[in-house]
Amino acid sequence: MQFDCVEEKARTYLPDSYCRVKGKFHERIAFIQALDRTNLALNFGAYSVEGSSSMSVTNKNIQSLEFLSPPLGYLEFVNKSYYVERVPKRGVYRVGICERSSTNVSPFANHSVNDIITALTKCMTKEYLPFEHARKKALGLKAKVPFSRKYAIDGSGRLFYEDDVVESDGRLLKFGNEEALEFHMHNIASLTDGYYQFTIGKKKSIDYDGDI
Repeated sequence: MQFDCVEEKARTYLPDSYCRVKGKFHERIAFIQALDRTNLALNFGAYSVEGSSSMSVTNKNIQSLEFLSPPLGYLEFVNKSYYVERVPKRGVYRVGICERSSTNVSPFANHSVNDIITALTKCMTKEYLPFEHARKKALGLKAKVPFSRKYAIDGSGRLFYEDDVVESDGRLLKFGNEEALEFHMHNIASLTDGYYQFTIGKKKSIDYDGDI
């Protein structure tokens, strides 16, 4: 979404949210704050990317930027991960994601702006541990560890798609339809280097959106 001036819509739809900001030479996650009626502050956090850690957006330069919702999925922190999706709500709409528009408020309530920017950046760039490393980390932490935006494994070896258990006792649970099932079987085999060998169960129906 592009804006003509700060005061027009940006002060309503951007502040206090995390956005994917696209400029001429970069694409970065930023936390947006309103400084006053004609200035927004973009905090890019301490994540190791090119450019400065912050910038001011005014009527002069806002037209050169595009503000988008960041890709969502598993957000991973040091010893904790959360699955996050957007929940649109009347009256609190933001271009980006924030505590009020997220299905999971925990990452926004329990972590710093810098850590959230880092987690969202890694989600955007799909920077996750390979499956075998994630499996070992989950076993050590006895916690859920993602190995893609949509898939994770926990300390007991259970496989998750989004926040749903999709593998139990060696059985892949039923997805929404045969096409979805084949999609997941292919992706799970690819992402886990063939670690899982499944028989098809029919315990649960789970929709999918085509993203991994």
